[in-house]
Amino acid sequence: MESSLKEYRRRVSSVAEIVIPIPLHARRQRERGFNQADILAQISASCLNTRYAPRILQRVRKTESQALLSREERLHNMTTAFSIRQPFPDKVKHVILVDDVVTTGATMEAAAKVLRDAGIESVSGIALAHGQLDAPSGTRSLI
Repeated sequence: MESSLKEYRRRVSSVAEIVIPIPLHARRQRERGFNQADILAQISASCLNTRYAPRILQRVRKTESQALLSREERLHNMTTAFSIRQPFPDKVKHVILVDDVVTTGATMEAAAKVLRDAGIESVSGIALAHGQLDAPSGTRSLI
């Protein structure tokens, strides 16, 4: 993962000022005891030599599991799921969102929209794995 992040840093012309994990809903966080996106964001920030900011974005609405939803259902499911918890430090223009798995991009898109609406000019995303929707059943499988 570290070598991939270093390669990413070399390729990105505008290096992000902040790395933000995709947050879990507070209830889900308590049930699980950890947020894997948070752990990945800490590692990413360290490898990219960039500030880690876990408290800027929050999940304000508990959403249903995305696993069996279509892309359209996922996009609808994530509407109004996130908000800004803390104001951004001055002059932040580019952030990196980190999640564990991206399948349709609905979660990243919803979080990125909230960040852009708050004044961020550019949002990039990093995920450890990419899921795939199976055409016949609409279920998710990791590739």
